[in-house]
Amino acid sequence: MTKNNQAVTQTYTISGNNLTLVSECLTATNERDSYSAINLEQISSELTGSNPREMAIAAFGFQEPQEGNFQQTVTVDDRNPQQVVVTITQNNLPDDSVQDVRYRVEFEPVANQSQWRMVWAGRQQRCRQGRGSQDWTTEACL
Repeated sequence: MTKNNQAVTQTYTISGNNLTLVSECLTATNERDSYSAINLEQISSELTGSNPREMAIAAFGFQEPQEGNFQQTVTVDDRNPQQVVVTITQNNLPDDSVQDVRYRVEFEPVANQSQWRMVWAGRQQRCRQGRGSQDWTTEACL
């Protein structure tokens, strides 16, 4: 089911002949499509914890200062109680082909706990002038 370019995930319970809606969660359908999915099994940091922002930074962020005009911005969208989305944008990377990288990291609550589990992550990038796309893309820079 979709609403305004968002997918609606619905969870139901069945009791006898009755079908009861338990929860409904909106997810932007086009957001994931514009990122290359990252295999979470390759993440060495914790995938479950109490602070999605800290977990996302531990998995994909830079902990130490970088050279040049590097800048890292982290935004947290927690408007949906069934999902937290952390976006990490890294600008002016010290790389000769990749200028900027952006990660989208999605978390869902762990049942009966005040914890969150990383359930999906994706990456996109912008290339330096003459090295590929200057728009956000999943294509490799040259």
